[in-house]
Order: sequence, then structure tokens, then C-alpha cells
Amino acid sequence: MINLTLSLSAIAALLPATLLPFRRTPDRDFIFWILLAVAAVGPALWIWVSFAPGWRTGLAASLWVTVLASLVLFAILSAMMRDAWRLAPLLFPYLIVISVFATVWLQQPERPLQAEAPSAWIVFHIAVSLATYVLLTIGAIAGLAVMLQERALK
Repeated sequence: MINLTLSLSAIAALLPATLLPFRRTPDRDFIFWILLAVAAVGPALWIWVSFAPGWRTGLAASLWVTVLASLVLFAILSAMMRDAWRLAPLLFPYLIVISVFATVWLQQPERPLQAEAPSAWIVFHIAVSLATYVLLTIGAIAGLAVMLQERALK
């Protein structure tokens, strides 16, 4: 029950950042950074509570970790690149969809983590997989933005 409550809270934390780009004068201002932080706190809290006993192997856990890592990479890109924040109208709705899928799959049984597997390899596998998911997510959103911009120019 606590996971469902945390999932719904994390989705609610994503909603203000999702609506922010549609305000009258969208900008990478103080409000953008505050709402981005709030959006990241929701999934981070879910992960903190759910992963306290140990690593979880289910689809819901993987999706929530991907959502948080995507938000972190988006924040880094937004801080480093002048126009990266403009991906927000496409990224945040996508992250909400992923979060809804994660919430739906909360009750699915998880496979136990194999105790015989070397922990260094498991950590390496998780890190590479997570980096792949996050880069694929941001890349796909950027590609969609290019397609939409190209279509608007025609």
C-alpha cells in the first residue's frame, strides 16, 4: 500500500513541471528549477523507500529508476546547454506515462537477485543498463522534437 501511495505522490510531483512549459512566457527561470527539483523528489522518495531493504528487480522499480535518472540527466543538460530545457513539453508527459506504467506494474512479482552473481558485475550491469535507458529516453525525445520542428517549418 505504501508503494502505491508513493507512486501516486511521485506522479503528482511530476504534474506541475509538466504544466510549466505551457505558461504564458516559458523560460529557464527560478520556477523551472524549483519545479524540476520537485519532480525529481517524487521518484527519488519512491526509490529511497522501496530500495531500503535491498535492490529490487521488478519492472516498476526499473521504470522509477529510469524516470529519476532521466530527470537528473535533463537537469544537467538544462544547466549546461542553453536550449535543452525546451525539451520539457515532450519529456515530462512521457515521464508521466512511464510513471503510470510503473504504478500499474507495482504488484507484479519480482525475481530474486541471484546471490552467486559477483556484486561488481551486477553493479556494472545496472549502471550500463541505466545509462542506456536514460540516453535512449533523452535521445528519443530530442529526435521527436526535431521531427516536430521540421514539420512545423514545412
